[in-house]
Amino acid sequence: MKAPRGRGLEGSAQHRPDAPLSFELSAEDKRTLARLFLETSHEDLRLLECALLGAEPGEVLHRVHRLHGAALTVGATPMLAELECFEKVLREAAQIPVDCQERLIRLRQQLVQYQQR
Repeated sequence: MKAPRGRGLEGSAQHRPDAPLSFELSAEDKRTLARLFLETSHEDLRLLECALLGAEPGEVLHRVHRLHGAALTVGATPMLAELECFEKVLREAAQIPVDCQERLIRLRQQLVQYQQR
């Protein structure tokens, strides 16, 4: 006996490589992501500061890019705007800008604000 023929999953948007992914996280998953973001971001900011002190442009860009992705994931909007700008400046200048310490201070303040929400 043959199995019935149907469209199956191969025709659905879920399995098309060009289809945008969309899913909803549970409240518990959102809390877990926020907690992980806070834990890793404090360490990333510390490592960013070390890279700035060591004048390591590649490492600075790596840390900023990592923080940017994490902020995007959890919706840390004020940090996201700061990190987008910071990353753009780093990529365009290919060197560490003079205002990095001020940016680092703002990022730490924004992380504290995110933590208090």
